[in-house]
Amino acid sequence: MKRHWDDECVVYCSDARETHLLASPSAQVLDILECGPASSDTLTRGLQAVLGDATDQDAGLLVADIVDSLIEIGLVEVREGAF
Repeated sequence: MKRHWDDECVVYCSDARETHLLASPSAQVLDILECGPASSDTLTRGLQAVLGDATDQDAGLLVADIVDSLIEIGLVEVREGAF
């Protein structure tokens, strides 16, 4: 279950019975991934739409950090060699 408020998003993970508060960039990446598997390039382009003036490199680094965080809290799974 997921709810958006302004620049934040609350996600409830029923498997772990945990609630997570995500900032807008993390919520944007999660929104993209909910549509299906996505490459790091696709995630970077989607994140740049939110960040506006971020360079490809900055957005790419942020995407990597966000994906790592989403994996760590159990909201995203990555296929081996996919990211």
